[in-house]
Amino acid sequence: LYSAADVVISLAATDSFPLTMWESFAQGRLLVASDVAGVREAFAPEDRWLLATPDDPHDVARALRAAIDVDSVQRAAVLNRFAQAALRWAEVDTEMQWLGTLYDATLNNRPLPTRALDYDVVFSCTRTTGR
Repeated sequence: LYSAADVVISLAATDSFPLTMWESFAQGRLLVASDVAGVREAFAPEDRWLLATPDDPHDVARALRAAIDVDSVQRAAVLNRFAQAALRWAEVDTEMQWLGTLYDATLNNRPLPTRALDYDVVFSCTRTTGR
């Protein structure tokens, strides 16, 4: 679906981790999105003209018209910043998954995965036994 779209619209009233946003960024699509916490922070300041107040149809129309009318040079710059944001998110997501694996192994007294030996940080865990 993303490949068929010129612009993706995601107008949730609240959305702390908008998957549609990250998918749009990764697919190289302009996104008109809600100007709410969690979304706003993912947009570079110079791209926040694509954000709209979700319950204000005039503001949504303004952002959508701007996204449709953007010139090719600015569009390419925005999409490049979106791609960089998507890559940063993927790196964070990968690290969070890794830390979850490490945490699970530690809590369940399983051997640490080999990658744990690559870390320069010593992890210390205390288990509560209920005594």
